[in-house]
Amino acid sequence: MKVEYFVSVAEERKGPFGVAELRRRFESGEFPTGSLYWREGWAEWRRIDGLSVDALIEMLVIAEAEVPRLGRRFGRRRWCTWATLAAAVLAGVVAALHTMKRFEEAERQAQVRELEMRREMAEAIRSVRQESEARVEGLRRETADLAAARRSREAIMAMDEDARLLAGAAQSYFLESANTSVVISYDPHTGAVGGPLAHYIRRIAPGYTTVPKQLTLEGTFRMEHPDVGPARHYHEDGRRAVETP
Repeated sequence: MKVEYFVSVAEERKGPFGVAELRRRFESGEFPTGSLYWREGWAEWRRIDGLSVDALIEMLVIAEAEVPRLGRRFGRRRWCTWATLAAAVLAGVVAALHTMKRFEEAERQAQVRELEMRREMAEAIRSVRQESEARVEGLRRETADLAAARRSREAIMAMDEDARLLAGAAQSYFLESANTSVVISYDPHTGAVGGPLAHYIRRIAPGYTTVPKQLTLEGTFRMEHPDVGPARHYHEDGRRAVETP
């Protein structure tokens, strides 16, 4: 006798279904939550919510075991083989799902490691870039400082030389004219020297903000240039005067 089941869906009775047909419809989602199922010999209907694939296979095996023996060994072997094959397929499906889950977890961990490596690489590149930029900026400042220091030294040397030229020209003028002072004219744009000293010196460096307007036979004078810094004092012969604080 074949085992058959009936299903009650919204108080509507459906069936009968064999176990294989019941399993197919159950897995396809045909029976909604709250449906009931029953078979001959049961005292009451049971909720289909509690079914699972494993339970359906077990029901299939039990149903086949309840079929009356027909005395044909070949038939029993066929159904037992089918049940064993179904169990093996189910085990294979479970193993495949487990393998897929492990593969997905491994892939997720690999993606996390790759993201961490990319972040570390980006941080390393950013650190190297910042260090390189800091070094370049340091070299640029050092170069600028060296250039400024060189310009300052050159400007100081040029001022000392111009002071000697002015003092020498004034001393020559004093010797030839027997005067003890001389008025100086200076053009800061061109550096041209005018007045009586133009006969002895035509030009000094341009850009001085302070040049003596008059030189005397004895005494000091002061010169100032933006590239040099504070004003420098000189003796009448052009030597640098030592300044006391």
